[in-house]
Amino acid sequence: MRGPRGRGGDRLASSSAVPHRMTVKEITVIVQELTSPAAVIRDADPADKAQIYTGLKLTLTYQPTSGTIRAEAQVSPADYGVMVGVRGGT
Repeated sequence: MRGPRGRGGDRLASSSAVPHRMTVKEITVIVQELTSPAAVIRDADPADKAQIYTGLKLTLTYQPTSGTIRAEAQVSPADYGVMVGVRGGT
């Protein structure tokens, strides 16, 4: 999957960039690029979905009594970098 393109994508890639208001076109591109993989997963074979969810460290559990699905994501600093709060580390 390609990253966001254009002015917004360049700024998203740089952590020191000053935030700016995105254009409608920039937002549309991001939404399209995020929803396209969701559509592929939605239409995938159940075994393929299981492999994708495992790769993303995502666990989905169906709760039959309430008719809901619980989603649990496992995030670790080893995979995604150092986790800090909004105000920084403690």
